[in-house]
Amino acid sequence: MLSNEQEFWDHLCIPDLNNPFQQHRLKNDKVWLTRERVEFTIAEMKTSHIQNCIAMLERVNQTQTKAYRGLKQELSRRF
Repeated sequence: MLSNEQEFWDHLCIPDLNNPFQQHRLKNDKVWLTRERVEFTIAEMKTSHIQNCIAMLERVNQTQTKAYRGLKQELSRRF
C-alpha cells in the first residue's frame, strides 16, 4: 500500500503543462499568482502571506520551483 501511496504523491509532483499555476511557479521568482489570478510582486507581499505561500508549496511538493526559491529568498532577506 505504501508504494501505491508514494506513486500517487509522486504523480502529483509532476508539473502539469496545462496547469497555469504550476507553469507560473516554475518560471517566476518575483511574481506570485493567486488562485483568483491576481499577481503580487513577492517583494511587496506581507511576511505572513509569504510564509503561507511557502507552507502551501511545501505541502504540494513544489519546493523545486522558482516561485518557492523567490519566496524563501524574500523571507530570508527580511529576517
